[in-house]
Amino acid sequence: MGPYSMDLRERVAAVIDEGEGSQRQVAKRFRVSVSFVTRLLQRRRDAGTLAPKPHGGGPRPVLGFPEQVRLAMLIAEHPDATLNQLKEWGGFACTLTT
Repeated sequence: MGPYSMDLRERVAAVIDEGEGSQRQVAKRFRVSVSFVTRLLQRRRDAGTLAPKPHGGGPRPVLGFPEQVRLAMLIAEHPDATLNQLKEWGGFACTLTT
């Protein structure tokens, strides 16, 4: 699930600013968690924006671009090869499940 929309973020902040309820009540009204409301208000206070933080990127791929190209070429040349054979022929330093 991605970040909540800016529209929802702005509506939540507006309701809090207008004093139409506590964080818990606003969270229930918009069907979000109390921690989301708390973090949203904290982000506005600290960063001056309601926008979500950029994605952290996640883990790096085990095979870099050159290795991915090499693997694709091996598969094209030997479509019936096993994973073990592809790993051996390509010299890849990863597990077969990768």
